[in-house]
Amino acid sequence: MDEDNSADKERYEEGRNSDQAFWLRLLNNSRLNKGTAFTEEERDTFALHGLLPPDEGTLEQQLERRKKALETELTVFGKYSFMRDL
Repeated sequence: MDEDNSADKERYEEGRNSDQAFWLRLLNNSRLNKGTAFTEEERDTFALHGLLPPDEGTLEQQLERRKKALETELTVFGKYSFMRDL
């Protein structure tokens, strides 16, 4: 019985690690990471709960927030630095 449990545990760990590798690649890829724009279904599918803020928003809302934040930068260097970090 212990052997069965250890085999199940190994399969679970392998699956969990591959899922972790997937969501790490997903969240680190700027072309795929939608931030708060991931829907509840996508968060379930990709196991993203706890890795993103709980609220859902659209890409347009994210863009508007970033524009407002950019406008608060007072210097050209501040604006450059902000844009570079996006």
